[in-house]
Amino acid sequence: MKKNVRIILDSNGVIQQHAASTARRFFLGLLLRGKMSLAVYLRLMRRVHGNVAGKMNAEETKYITEFYIQNCHIQIPLIRGARRTVMRLIHDFPGRVYVCSANAFSEQSDAIYRNWFIKTFPGLAGVHFVPAFSTKGDFYRQIHEKYPNDRVIVVDDAKRHIDEALALGLDTRYINKRDGYRNLKDAFYGRGK
Repeated sequence: MKKNVRIILDSNGVIQQHAASTARRFFLGLLLRGKMSLAVYLRLMRRVHGNVAGKMNAEETKYITEFYIQNCHIQIPLIRGARRTVMRLIHDFPGRVYVCSANAFSEQSDAIYRNWFIKTFPGLAGVHFVPAFSTKGDFYRQIHEKYPNDRVIVVDDAKRHIDEALALGLDTRYINKRDGYRNLKDAFYGRGK
């Protein structure tokens, strides 16, 4: 069974803590130094806290890009027990565990983030980024088409990404304490929902 499984993990909310507190500190620093208006700060916080999809305006793009170029995303702490669980998955499913994260901003920041994932979790089959607040469905479809005989399991804490995977007929593990699994460990090695 293990040889016919591919696992696609989200980063924020599944492996790393949510970006909200790290982003809040970064954006608050810009606000306090007079480099960002209060209105933009509040819009960014609503977007980050709510994982709101949709096209970003130029100001939002500018500040979120700065967050990633300054590599604040690799400062987001890991969820307790996540490293051990990811390494166990890599051991149990060698060459079949991927990370797909909606955090693409620049080649430079993507390369730094990708290297951080590979260093932190040696043995990952791949690390893929899509633009923030956008769909991951194309990557899910790519893996499914490349390995049509494998069972693809998508693990995410964003309902819209779970829905994208379900629309493609993929298996899912929804990380949500109320409606899904409490954490990554429970999703694979726990007692279930």
